[in-house]
Amino acid sequence: MTKCLRLLVCIAASFAAGLISAQTPVLHYDFNEASAKSYPSQGSAKDAIAGKGDKQKAGDAGSGVSGKKADRAWDATANTTAGAGTPANNSRLETAGSLAALDSLEAFTVAMWFTSEQPLDSAVRLFGKTDSATKQTNGFVLRTYAPKKMNGKTAVELGIGDGKTRATLVSDYCDKGRGFNITGAKNKWVFLAVTWDGSMVRFYAGNTDEKVTVAGARSYKGKMAPATGKPLILGNTSGKNRGLDGKIDNFRIYNTALGLEQLELLRQSDAGQ
Repeated sequence: MTKCLRLLVCIAASFAAGLISAQTPVLHYDFNEASAKSYPSQGSAKDAIAGKGDKQKAGDAGSGVSGKKADRAWDATANTTAGAGTPANNSRLETAGSLAALDSLEAFTVAMWFTSEQPLDSAVRLFGKTDSATKQTNGFVLRTYAPKKMNGKTAVELGIGDGKTRATLVSDYCDKGRGFNITGAKNKWVFLAVTWDGSMVRFYAGNTDEKVTVAGARSYKGKMAPATGKPLILGNTSGKNRGLDGKIDNFRIYNTALGLEQLELLRQSDAGQ
């Protein structure tokens, strides 16, 4: 490689990195604390989130996406059920406050890493800030399920509430043969992102080995009515009965819709690549 070409590569890499560094997330939980009692936000909003429930804890050193000793994850793998299973899985992460910073979003990116110890076909909630545990009309929620019309494939659904209607947006990126097949990837870290620019919702997915790719898109030109006064909950619902049997790491929310290149840089950075 010539010196000129190497210089151009370095400049391009620096510019790409700047695209991410210039975007400060509203929330960023890296879960690197040794206790699940309180995880501070590294974003512009400083609201902490805490682990709650019977079978959850701060992950051991090295349990995070990168595998580095200082990298931890939130750990709910002691559970034996997920989603609507019995007995109810009440493990979750929950903010103490209502996070007003999320009540005026006109666009967003939600990006996160998670693992699962079992198939995610029973309405596991990955995140939500809504006015109801099950019949939301305000706020937003991301869940997994395996609808019959998809021949058993595990899908990811985003619901956006505007006070009157809900947009149901399904990504079937989990079909068999893909590197980020949730159902067949026990304990494998999955990178999942959902963006909304005010008119289009886009799903993105990858993992520690596979680059981020577009996993689906749907039009939604409505608005998102705020779930005022409600907390942000990760890995479950406020009803405490749709829990994740797995781990969560590096959860972020931005007030803008990031693009594919920016999300791939996040994936690489988190994975230590």
